[in-house]
Amino acid sequence: MAGRRQEKNKATALPLPPPQNAPERPENSEQQITAFLAIQLNNVKLWVHLEGQASADKVGVANAEDLADLRPILQSKFRSLRSVEQGDIQFFVRKSHTNPLPPDTTIEEIQANNTAKVPLIVRYPLSNDTGTILFPTSIVAPVMLNSLCRFVVDIEVTHIKSHIKISLAHSTGTWYLLRAKAKEKLEKLHGAEFYFMDKNQKDRIVDDEFEFNALVARTAPNDDGERLIQLKAQLKGKRPYGDWTSKDLLTEILNMPLGSIEGLPCFDIESIPDGEPLSDEDTNLFLGTLEKIAVSLHNHVSTNEATARCYIHPFMHTAVAHVRSSHPTMRLSLEEDFDGSRGYGRLDYVVHCHDIAVLVTEAKMESMGKGVVQNIIQLHTAAEKLLGKRKRRDLNNELPSIYGIVTTGEKWKFIHWSGPPTTPSVKVSKSYVCGFDEEDEEANEATKKATTKVLSLISRLLHSQGDFMESHMDLFQVGENEVAGDDDDNERDSQRARIE
Repeated sequence: MAGRRQEKNKATALPLPPPQNAPERPENSEQQITAFLAIQLNNVKLWVHLEGQASADKVGVANAEDLADLRPILQSKFRSLRSVEQGDIQFFVRKSHTNPLPPDTTIEEIQANNTAKVPLIVRYPLSNDTGTILFPTSIVAPVMLNSLCRFVVDIEVTHIKSHIKISLAHSTGTWYLLRAKAKEKLEKLHGAEFYFMDKNQKDRIVDDEFEFNALVARTAPNDDGERLIQLKAQLKGKRPYGDWTSKDLLTEILNMPLGSIEGLPCFDIESIPDGEPLSDEDTNLFLGTLEKIAVSLHNHVSTNEATARCYIHPFMHTAVAHVRSSHPTMRLSLEEDFDGSRGYGRLDYVVHCHDIAVLVTEAKMESMGKGVVQNIIQLHTAAEKLLGKRKRRDLNNELPSIYGIVTTGEKWKFIHWSGPPTTPSVKVSKSYVCGFDEEDEEANEATKKATTKVLSLISRLLHSQGDFMESHMDLFQVGENEVAGDDDDNERDSQRARIE
């Protein structure tokens, strides 16, 4: 008994480490050093976070020299890892969810920065499934899919027709791998923050692995044994043009929180000098085209936006073709993708001069007020692009005006934007109304006069923009082909209507 007490006293005489800070290594004897290291090894603990769980756990890692040694220790502690092959267990740090740590990474290296807030992350398979994904998604919490069932995710970027197809293993880290693949393969997501919306439930946001996993769990397999999940990707910090409200526009863009769209200053478009008028031949050809369209559509202009565009096309094509005779760099683009800091989407019509957007047109069958809001946000993007084209030495010079049009085909409003994107001045014209193929001769003449009036207003805006750009090209950065009016080397991805 006395011998045991003496041995105990010898042991307790060793310089044991305090609870918080490790003591200096003792140098008394080889026996003391060995005992000290044994105690230190037994006290080593790491903060470990299994993906899909709510928080990290503190785990003793005695006798583990590296991450390969840590795998069986974790399997003994966590039930969800016991049926997993050790080689399928991966380790990550929080800053990089896509690059696993090598298995020979030492425990000492991990300890250096290991805390409850910065734990060692453990990834493991949830099943043997692989999923075919059109774009990125998430799946993390432990919902086991049937081994014969794949998960298929169809995702598009809102208002941008972009799809990719990838296959990933069904693991706790699929969410991070999918997002990484999305950023890698889809240009619109480079450097952007984004989240997902359930296309079948528009109000449901899917922005983490738990939401996505719940969506997978409630989605039944189809006849092919696949779970089809449809999502839309939305960019944080900006919205599709059509999602903006008048309140948001007034507060966030126009700096008028107490104002109203109806209270914006009036744009006197008729004060802009007129350019060269259309010839009688061109005018009659334009009116004849509209009459044929009206007859073929039984005078239905406002049925839907596709019908309205049938009437809008002749206005835009005729005006741009006319102005090109004096400004050959002018061109009309259809269905062009626009992407700014606050809004993004596809524009119905854009007129470029020297590859700079000078006129943006929005076809709208809803209220004109909604169309005006949408068009002003589009002009905000155009102003940002114009600012980016300006040469550095001319940053203090005032930006040229940009114009917008909102139309149903019958009713037309013109918008004037001046100033930088941060402090703009916006004016909106009165409505101009035109009609088509009136049976009464007197009414028909009045209709033709109103219709040609709208065409002349579009033309004078384009003439004004063309004159300004031609006389101020030294302020902007454009290529030689753009100055020369050669558009063949400047093809865009979107469909372009070129008026030769």
